[in-house]
Amino acid sequence: MKKRKKQKKRKEKTRDRNKYLFNSECFIFLFLFLLCPFYSISQEVERSFNNGEIAYYSAFYRLNFVWLKVGEVTFFCDSVKYRNHPAWYFKAVGNTIKFYDMFYAVRDTFESYITCKDLNPLYFKRIVNQGKIHSFHQYEFPSGIGKIKTLINRNGVTLIKDSINYIPGSYDLLSSAYVFSSYHF
Repeated sequence: MKKRKKQKKRKEKTRDRNKYLFNSECFIFLFLFLLCPFYSISQEVERSFNNGEIAYYSAFYRLNFVWLKVGEVTFFCDSVKYRNHPAWYFKAVGNTIKFYDMFYAVRDTFESYITCKDLNPLYFKRIVNQGKIHSFHQYEFPSGIGKIKTLINRNGVTLIKDSINYIPGSYDLLSSAYVFSSYHF
């Protein structure tokens, strides 16, 4: 009898905790996706990165209670000229460590150029080598309103060569990480 009461109490506590977690997740969702975009768009961007900055990260895989190092990522930032205009150049290179190459080799490179003044994207290139998949993605952004020129190859075959409408405030994967790090919350 006591055992059932304890189980019932435990279930009620778990249910209450789950309600609390659900409510807090809903609040976070509403805050991030409804309030932050308006705040971010109206915000003046100050850069949080410096010329020549390099960051090294390690990627880990968790196998039960053991953490295994499986890869490394290097981020690099530099100020350069892109088509005779001052720009920021970002590069991220990720790879698996040699031991895991026999299971699934990863060699990915991301490169991005953005304007110095307002941090708008100019050019993005992604080279993906994961296992037997090799792809190349290239995006050229217009200065102002226009179309983004896209080129996507997979295993040497052109899949997409097209243009898509540019929406102001759009970023590529790498530049969005750097620009997002510049916002003050």
